[in-house]
Amino acid sequence: NVILQKIPRWLRFRSDYDIFNLSYSRLGYDFGYFLDGYTYHTPLDQLSTFKQGVIQDLGDNLAILIRNILLERNQQINDINDADPLIYFDVLSRYLMIYKLSTSILIQKILIILIIIIGIMRIIFDHIYHRQQNFSCNDLHCIYFRFKYPLIIRIISIIIYSISNILSMIIGLVFSLVLSWILSKTRPTSWHGNSTLAIFLFSLPCLLGFIIFRYLFDLLHRCILRKCFQKSSEYNTKHLNKIHFDFEQNFSVLIIYSLSMIISIYSNSQYVYITLIWSIFICPLYLILIITEFILHWKQIFGKDFHQLYLPLLISFFPLIHTIEIVNRLLRIFIPMVTPLFSFGWILRG
Repeated sequence: NVILQKIPRWLRFRSDYDIFNLSYSRLGYDFGYFLDGYTYHTPLDQLSTFKQGVIQDLGDNLAILIRNILLERNQQINDINDADPLIYFDVLSRYLMIYKLSTSILIQKILIILIIIIGIMRIIFDHIYHRQQNFSCNDLHCIYFRFKYPLIIRIISIIIYSISNILSMIIGLVFSLVLSWILSKTRPTSWHGNSTLAIFLFSLPCLLGFIIFRYLFDLLHRCILRKCFQKSSEYNTKHLNKIHFDFEQNFSVLIIYSLSMIISIYSNSQYVYITLIWSIFICPLYLILIITEFILHWKQIFGKDFHQLYLPLLISFFPLIHTIEIVNRLLRIFIPMVTPLFSFGWILRG
């Protein structure tokens, strides 16, 4: 993986062995196994801590990956030092994906252009469509049916949802950092030796903070609509909650992905390839949802859009799995660097 391979170059140590050899006395048997990396170079590094089949699984996966690399017929492998750097990563430790940085930038530019064009065209056509004299929108959930200034409502809603997405991610990260700080002061090795526990321990607070902040922003959004822009005072909170803002929410998600892709393009770095991995799956799906929603609305076909929820979850399965795999590997790389801080204290105390 291009990210994991470059980490030693960012640090003054080439491996965890250098860290313990230069800075600390090496403890344990120093078995270089991957899946149990939490115990590597610690007093817990003993034969009794081995999980059955760990070394065999590591060898099998590595052999398959090496075979795929050697059987790669194109010459991209030989162009590692080319002016156009390569992006490479494995999928499930078995299949190697390779493409150039210029290809990644081109794909991201195309996605950004499509998002801008389709988003603007959807807003313009939707506004013209609802302003026709011979047309009357019968959708009770439509903002053009409920509000006096629907175009302003749409723009404000997109801005609010976009800000909500950004701040929710920041607040979610803050939740995880707060929990990390609390654990570092109380039980700094409570997650030690269990990668699943470590991932859930820090991802769940992040998800919780994201959901709570999104909910608060949604309440703020409804409050603004209730006070300022309703056609009639007859509409109460119950009616307001029935209004659909699917396009505004979907387009705000695309705006966040566009911003992340712009950052990725201007950084011109192969290390942010994870942005493309998510964008290439999520952005086309949301663009299709936006177009489909407009067509159904134009044909006066109304109904609950359950696909707005389960389709993004289904499509995001692969990038999510890859992201979790990368996070897991990063944890195991940095665990030997963090372990000495606690090895002589908490671990030796039992």
